[in-house]
Amino acid sequence: MIGQLVPTWADVLAIVIGAVSGSIIARRWGADISGVLIVAIVSGLGGGFIRDILLNRMPVALTNAVMIPSAVVAACVGFLFWDVTSRLQHRLDVLVIVLDALFLGIYAAIGTETSLSMGLPAVSCVFVGVLSGVGGGLLRDVMLNNEPEVLRPGALSAVAAIIGCAIYAVAARQLEAGRWLAFGCVGIIVAIRLLSVGLHIHTPAPRDLLTESRAGRVVARRVRLDRILPPEATEPGQGTRQTDSARHDGPPESRTGPEASS
Repeated sequence: MIGQLVPTWADVLAIVIGAVSGSIIARRWGADISGVLIVAIVSGLGGGFIRDILLNRMPVALTNAVMIPSAVVAACVGFLFWDVTSRLQHRLDVLVIVLDALFLGIYAAIGTETSLSMGLPAVSCVFVGVLSGVGGGLLRDVMLNNEPEVLRPGALSAVAAIIGCAIYAVAARQLEAGRWLAFGCVGIIVAIRLLSVGLHIHTPAPRDLLTESRAGRVVARRVRLDRILPPEATEPGQGTRQTDSARHDGPPESRTGPEASS
């Protein structure tokens, strides 16, 4: 058992899913067999390592004789059958999306459940669960020098994990703990992730509320004016008096009379 409720096979399943997804993405990136193996293993095991390091315990993947070989086999399958899967590009895209959703849900649920079994507060359980879910994909993207998907506006990923883990943590404290709670957490996260992709529900990009409101636009215009003009030119009446004086006096070189002739 990884925790009290989640069995070992669930962790192995998450590792296999993450490794297959990582091998497909690494092969698309152009990696060779060693690169595919490294990226797949990190993608499959990264979330578990992050979870166990945060919980200050020996990583389960190092004490279990099945997990690392499972990641290696999954990586080899993704590499050797690339020619077959590459012919089904559209279906491959769908497969990667589904695998990522399952990987996110399973690892997030395992991280939350393991934290609950150690008596951590609900907020800490959600934190560990979310990092466990997104950690493998984050490490994979960093290794491939890709912009991490979880850090940019797009389909709900970390948000889905936060919602699912929060519901799980609260329900586990209020209700009698049961394995159905863990599987329910996985189902919620997978459903939110897939619905966000299918319905094009994306996380919002940063907004400047100051400039979007009417009062904010006035303030922003004032700030830009202060940056362009000197402070005395922005005081009420100063700019008008300076303009009138320049209009009457005129430029020094255009003046006529005894002073100019002398």
